[in-house]
Amino acid sequence: MLSLRRLLLILACAAVVLAIVAPAALVWSALYTTSGLQFVIGHIPHRMGGVQLDIVGVSGTVAEGVRVERVEIDHDLVHLKFEGIEGQVALMPLVLQTIRVRHGTVRSALIQVKRRTHPSLPGPLVFMPRWLIVSAEQGRVASATLTVYNGFRLQATGIESAAVLRHRVIRFFQADGMLGEEARVSGIGELRATDALGMEVKGSVRWSPAGQPAWVVAGSARGDLNLLSIVAHIENPFRADVTGQLHDLTSQWHWAADAVVRDFDLRAWGVRSPLGGITAHLAASGDDAGFSAHGPVNPVGLRAGVFEAQFSGSYADRVLSARHVELRHPGSGAVLRGAGTIGIDGPRLDLSGEVSGLRWPLVGRDPALRSASGSFTLEGVLPYRVRASGSAQLAGLAAMPAQVSGTLGRDGFAFDSAQIELLGGHASVSGEVVWSPLQSWSVLGHLSGINPGALRADLPGSVSFMLGASGRGFDTRGDLSASFSALSGKLRGVAASGSGTVTRSGNTWGFSAVRVGLGTTRLALDGHINERLDVRFAVSAEDLSLLAPGTRGELKASGTVAGTLADPVIVATAHGRDLDYQGIQLGSVDAEVNFDPGASGQESKIDARLRKLSYQDRALESVTLTLSGPPAAYQVQLAVAATGLTASAAARGAYAHGTFTGALNALTINGSESLHLSLERPVGLTAAPDHVRLEWLCLVGTPGSMCADGEWSAAAWFTTVMTNQLPLNTLTAGMTPAVEYLGRVNALARLSGGAGTPLMGTLRAELTDAELAHKLASHKIEHTRIGSGTVTLSATAALVSAQADLGDGEVGTLHGRFEAQRTTARGTSPVETQARGTAPGATQARGTAQVATLARWQDMPLSGELHAQTAELGLLSLYEPDIDRAAGHLNADIRLAGTAGMPQLSGALKVSDGEIDVYQVNLALRQLQLDARLSETGLDFNGGAHAGAGSVTAS
Repeated sequence: MLSLRRLLLILACAAVVLAIVAPAALVWSALYTTSGLQFVIGHIPHRMGGVQLDIVGVSGTVAEGVRVERVEIDHDLVHLKFEGIEGQVALMPLVLQTIRVRHGTVRSALIQVKRRTHPSLPGPLVFMPRWLIVSAEQGRVASATLTVYNGFRLQATGIESAAVLRHRVIRFFQADGMLGEEARVSGIGELRATDALGMEVKGSVRWSPAGQPAWVVAGSARGDLNLLSIVAHIENPFRADVTGQLHDLTSQWHWAADAVVRDFDLRAWGVRSPLGGITAHLAASGDDAGFSAHGPVNPVGLRAGVFEAQFSGSYADRVLSARHVELRHPGSGAVLRGAGTIGIDGPRLDLSGEVSGLRWPLVGRDPALRSASGSFTLEGVLPYRVRASGSAQLAGLAAMPAQVSGTLGRDGFAFDSAQIELLGGHASVSGEVVWSPLQSWSVLGHLSGINPGALRADLPGSVSFMLGASGRGFDTRGDLSASFSALSGKLRGVAASGSGTVTRSGNTWGFSAVRVGLGTTRLALDGHINERLDVRFAVSAEDLSLLAPGTRGELKASGTVAGTLADPVIVATAHGRDLDYQGIQLGSVDAEVNFDPGASGQESKIDARLRKLSYQDRALESVTLTLSGPPAAYQVQLAVAATGLTASAAARGAYAHGTFTGALNALTINGSESLHLSLERPVGLTAAPDHVRLEWLCLVGTPGSMCADGEWSAAAWFTTVMTNQLPLNTLTAGMTPAVEYLGRVNALARLSGGAGTPLMGTLRAELTDAELAHKLASHKIEHTRIGSGTVTLSATAALVSAQADLGDGEVGTLHGRFEAQRTTARGTSPVETQARGTAPGATQARGTAQVATLARWQDMPLSGELHAQTAELGLLSLYEPDIDRAAGHLNADIRLAGTAGMPQLSGALKVSDGEIDVYQVNLALRQLQLDARLSETGLDFNGGAHAGAGSVTAS
């Protein structure tokens, strides 16, 4: 029988063994048996604080692998549901209160964010007990769904990540998954147990929608669900930087962002647009109802500067809905407004809008298109169906209503119908505009009822024709081809007809079967023009104004022009009369030309006769030019006749490559006052379009002589002229109608200049017995004596000066002086001077000097004075045709100052005993008196005259 002591010892040992073995057995059962694990799970409380936990369908073992059918965690703010959980836990870290999951999977995860129904509980929020750490080395969630009570829903699949869960922080490393079926997301960061949930995450999104370019976005998020700051960088399909904030994500969520778009190009979507790369700086905001954005947008390809953009809309179910889109160009005032939807798949468009105030080009002083306005629709997938209607103005024309329908593709716009009201008629055309890979355009159609009077008021009428045109490039330098046919209708009441084709390729213009008829006027043109010519032409017109505005007269001409401008080959005839073109008037012209300088064995012949040739105040009675002989020995003769003067010249020489090289063999000048001058001896002559040289020649005879030489080129020129007792009319013939300048002049002039240098040189002229012979309407000749005097002129790089002294005649006396400073001092520059007596290389004195620069002519300082008196105001009628007769006395003492751009006059002017008759208005002024004083402040004058029985006063 056991003693009590032994029994107690046995019981104590048994208790110790039980205390050690029982927990070990319990732990072993929990780790290595399914029943033990289920026993442990069954004793976990269902509610802990404000959290309810349900674990259903546990099987397997911790050591070999655990499987759980469902785990649900419910909190006041969130409900979590995980299904199909499988994993294996490392045993040793359990000793350190760490659950390390080597690998685990979750079939589905549901996270539901709930609306808060009562104030938050005091104290910090936690993810798990402070003593526990969960580490997942390799985890995978097949499907995860996040829903928010405000309707937000996000679904991801195939999520793989490694994570560490602590008391208040969950860190995940390189998490990857799919959003939807097309966007892959990867990220790294942490979640924080704060109210609301906090986070700091970095990641990227790669989205590859079907039929669209891939999107690549990298960014970061920092904050919590009340205020989350976002930074994103879009790398593809365009480059942009976005910064913004998400607010109140668990309640009435909304956001605001700033986006800088650096290079948005529609080529990423396969659309080659003339917009080119687009840059923008947009401010945007939105909520669950939609979003809006505004800011400057610059389509660089348009070269039109910045547009102001506004957008408001929403995105749902892969469709971007635009409630309002507006683009405004501040420089031109053009505005585009629109609305509609853009489906991501396609993309599929359903847009409509309107345009107002459009001009093209958008920048520049003289747009070809202005005041364009209208509406448009854009529908379908590429190529999009486009319909547009509206009106626009071409430069200087009335508004032209138009309706256009067509298709917009990746590389161009093809319009199958364009109905346009223009120039009083109608155009029905079709065509296309292509901007890639090469810019080109084409148009084909019929124009009817077109009134050219809208373009040329002197050419009213109504014509119809077929038109076909095409070209490359969208500027004035591109190649083009334009043809017209079946021209019909009337212009100025005469029938119109014609057809033809005009082309341009590079520097070559081509004409093919161009035939135009306007009544009895006919024009025919064939050939091409570039560095070499090959043109056949024929024109017959009784009124040239039909062909060229501002031109009048009759002309019949035909022939061919070939070769180059330097060596042209011309075979032509021309006959015209009463011609007037831009102020050049010609009574008649008759010309026969057969000129071929390249045919060495063939003689050329030119016979051109012009009569009544005038330009502005110069007039020639006749001009005759003849040429004959082979190119190696051309004989050229020129004869000119003007009022009181005739001249003729003859030259002989060779012509090659645009240059005539020979000798002036004869030159004679005959005129009034028994003038007869002839060339003393033959002199050398060289003439080309860019260079002319005449060697020293002398004209001798009676009653005087003249010698001269000169050379001209585009870069520089010079001449020397000397006269001795030369009749003044020789230099002034044809200058003033019905007036002949008589007298003698001795002069010496040496002048030079060039493209980059001003006129310089000297002139001294001595007038002797100068007199005016005025041929009156009664054919009587009235003589007015001017007298004798001297005129001098000097022009240097710094100063232009002139002085005149005339007098001792019936007209009166004139004494004048004039100076103009050509250079002005602008700043200083260093100057080095060497002291007298020092050796070369010795120290030199340094200083500064003003630098003289050539002034603009408007800035040239002026100085001068004029003293004149005459009793012969009748000279006014010679130079002012509206005054039929003038008489009286004039005294003037005038001083000149200021600059050429703003001259200042001062002094006194007095007219006495004046008489003026203007027969056209039956005006006769008598006893005309005028006293005037000029000063810097203006003109002060008092005057009066008798007109019939009354009088006139002015002050």
